[in-house]
Amino acid sequence: MRDNFAITTLSKNPNLYQQVVSLIEESFHYSAPYSFPIDFYPLMNNQNWHNNFLIINKQDGSIVSHVGALPKTLIHNGNTFNVTLLGGIATSPVYRGGGHFDNLINTVINTFTKESSLFILWSDLTEMYAKYGFIPAGDQLESKHSNQQLPNEITKNYKKTSLFTLSPKLRDQIKKIYDEITCSDFLTISRAEKSWEDLSNISSTDLYIEQNIAGEILSYFMINKGLDLQNVIHEIGYTNKQRKRVLELLSTAKIWFPGLNCKLSRTNFTQTYTALLRPGNTELFKDLVGYLTDHQVELTSFTKSNTEALIGQNDEMFTLPTSELIQHIFGPHYIKGLAMPIAPIYIPGCDSI
Repeated sequence: MRDNFAITTLSKNPNLYQQVVSLIEESFHYSAPYSFPIDFYPLMNNQNWHNNFLIINKQDGSIVSHVGALPKTLIHNGNTFNVTLLGGIATSPVYRGGGHFDNLINTVINTFTKESSLFILWSDLTEMYAKYGFIPAGDQLESKHSNQQLPNEITKNYKKTSLFTLSPKLRDQIKKIYDEITCSDFLTISRAEKSWEDLSNISSTDLYIEQNIAGEILSYFMINKGLDLQNVIHEIGYTNKQRKRVLELLSTAKIWFPGLNCKLSRTNFTQTYTALLRPGNTELFKDLVGYLTDHQVELTSFTKSNTEALIGQNDEMFTLPTSELIQHIFGPHYIKGLAMPIAPIYIPGCDSI
């Protein structure tokens, strides 16, 4: 990198916090009443500043580019896999085209590759991120409803609240649903107590709970989050035997939910991708693929350039582009003859960055 520029972190330059926020909000066209630090609190709170990477102009102190990283763990039935989420990605218009973003995102990827099976980010700029090995993947359904308000059949069954104001007793019931049901049905984000505390600070998200006569939570959902998830139900939780009823009821609103094994009619849904995914550490990614296919698909060779993979299944060898492999393992384009994934990837809206 040229002598005038340096890669650093927000933890080393806390005085640049507001400049970083301004750069991100201007790039994403954020405006009041929305606030990026609130909507993406897990990424932007000061305990994660050591993972907020910057390029700065050493001559005038201006911010050239920012890439935020958030190490997380995916979990399914107690099996865990380290991943890194990327977000808050922005480059100042003055410096675009100068190769600075290339340097920064490659630095971030190299920093976290050793411990990450997968990198995950959210963007519509699929062609740009394809240069860095990111593939749109994940079998996500989005209902075609454009309701600006929740239908009456939902609001009459659910009480509006928030994670922040919820009583400890009810909050524990939601955690139990998430830990015992969501983390069993899906490959999803593992949430320790710190994660729940972070999510409770996302004040732009509303929580709705359904309770039985005894006051116990039967199901819940989260709706709204900042600029992009207005009127979208982006997390749904339910107790045993409630899944079909709850999903059918909530599908009368606008929801995002994994399509694999959903058992809802796709007529009223649009197929979308969950996120942009990129393999991380080769051995960790192999472990993840092996687990998701119940070890019926084992990667025997995987190119460092993330362009091809060699797969062994039942003593047969396959060579295919990495993009096709990722879209099979995580959906939505499944390859005939290859073992189906045992669980769909599910990143609830409050966990996405």
